[in-house]
Amino acid sequence: MEKREFSKKQKLYLTLILNNMFKAEKYKGILGLLDQGIISGTNFLLGLFIVNQFGLSSYGQYASVWLIYLFIASLLHSFITLPSMVLQSENHTREEIVFSNRKIRDRILIITTPAVFLLILFIYDLLLIEVIIYTFLIVAALRFDAQRKLFYALENSRHACFGSVIFFFSLSLFATSLWYIEVDGIKYLLIGLAFAFVLGGVYFELKIRKIRDVIRPRKIDSTLVNNWKYSKALLLTNILQWISGNFIQLAVLGILGTTSLGVLRMLQNILGLLHVIFLALENIVPAKGAQLLKTGEPKKYKTYLKKVLSHSALIFSLILLSLLIFPERVLSNIYSEDMIEYAFLLREFSFVYVLVFVGTWFQLILKINAKNNGILVAYIGSIIIGYLCAEPFVNRWGLSGAILTFGVLQIFTNSVYFFTIIKEKLI
Repeated sequence: MEKREFSKKQKLYLTLILNNMFKAEKYKGILGLLDQGIISGTNFLLGLFIVNQFGLSSYGQYASVWLIYLFIASLLHSFITLPSMVLQSENHTREEIVFSNRKIRDRILIITTPAVFLLILFIYDLLLIEVIIYTFLIVAALRFDAQRKLFYALENSRHACFGSVIFFFSLSLFATSLWYIEVDGIKYLLIGLAFAFVLGGVYFELKIRKIRDVIRPRKIDSTLVNNWKYSKALLLTNILQWISGNFIQLAVLGILGTTSLGVLRMLQNILGLLHVIFLALENIVPAKGAQLLKTGEPKKYKTYLKKVLSHSALIFSLILLSLLIFPERVLSNIYSEDMIEYAFLLREFSFVYVLVFVGTWFQLILKINAKNNGILVAYIGSIIIGYLCAEPFVNRWGLSGAILTFGVLQIFTNSVYFFTIIKEKLI
């Protein structure tokens, strides 16, 4: 068969088409969703691998240490990433602010590293080598996540997505190797996970250096001041959100141990499939809904909400019904036959997620109408209720008590959202 040769003109046209395709707004959105799907999917598969390869106790230990990463990452997102996306001025472009925040991020991570090491050393019962590995992993993950999100601030989802692809394939190769040679011990997987974060970060660093030399970074002092003014309320909200979201897990860890925490995280890992729906709603509904309200089209606004609500409820119901009717099959297919004993817990948790779905829609209505005080009040109240309920419920009913606490918190937050909506006449 004769090989086809492209002329220089054809090659030029092809290059221009591909470049414009990746720069188009709709493809940026697709790449952004693909990137998030890769990260979320990797976390889901990682949880499956740890449970099946090393057991629930190892997964519980990993999940408990990973709470440190989640806490610091949420603070960095509020103090570094969001200001990089939002703040601009007449004298400084977004790119200049992004590169100033990049310097601040690196300095924060240098200070954070010994703090993470000491925190793990004194809180967790681990060997020194395990403390070092976890510290390396958390810092590598924090840097990777911050680098990835700064590309979104630069409106370059293509590089963010490619870096995530490198991370995914590096981790997949390492995990497959461990499975093939039957290595015993989670510490080797953690080392591979850390190096996967490093390799993805190397890609980000190589790409960022190409534009770094032509940017005049803003002075760090002024950037710090503006970041603090913008994010101080968000930092408080994130701290409250983290406490309310992880208080139950900490109670399970302290009372029932790492194996029970591993079971709880395993169930959350399965139900995390429903968060794809929540994420899609968060990314689409507020912007479109606010636009319809701003243009003075309340009828179209209500019609739009009803349409999206009906479609999302249908998809949500189909997934949820499969979890309620076939929990044994879900657990045995995803994990193993040994996990069937926890089917009743998966069914209980699935009922709680009905409340989560309702709460997600209440939040969307509040965000569209910029009535976020109700959300903050709900977080503050949920901390108090979690503190009062988590320990006695877990002590009395075990993991069912933990799930019951989730349900009580969701009922409370939904009630606050609902009364705020009625008070502000938003429906």
